[in-house]
Amino acid sequence: MLSRLRCAERITLSPEGNSVAAMLRFLRHRLATGQTVFSLSFHGSSLAPGRNPYVRNRRDLYQFYDRLAAVIDAMASELGFGFAALAEIPGLMRAAAEQSTLPPFIGDHSYERRNFDYHRQLDCVG
Repeated sequence: MLSRLRCAERITLSPEGNSVAAMLRFLRHRLATGQTVFSLSFHGSSLAPGRNPYVRNRRDLYQFYDRLAAVIDAMASELGFGFAALAEIPGLMRAAAEQSTLPPFIGDHSYERRNFDYHRQLDCVG
């Protein structure tokens, strides 16, 4: 209801049902509020036409790829993001914590339960 009244907008960082402009607006807003770790996601079934409502035919698939490519390009070229595989994140978190002026993490895996927002080197980061 709020989105219909243009009082709120529901945007996810996904080429499924979101325009490039909306995703970039979302990223810029979240970066301005201090968020620095983002996950770009989509359903695997979107890679084959007809398997979900986001990609019903070949035309939808090309549009899906265009949105995905455009947002990744903008993240890298305009917003200065870096990218990491999921398996790389714990090591990057440790390295960021070692360079941080924040108090050290307690225990080997406490970083996984902490707020990731202030680490700029991870996943899709700005």
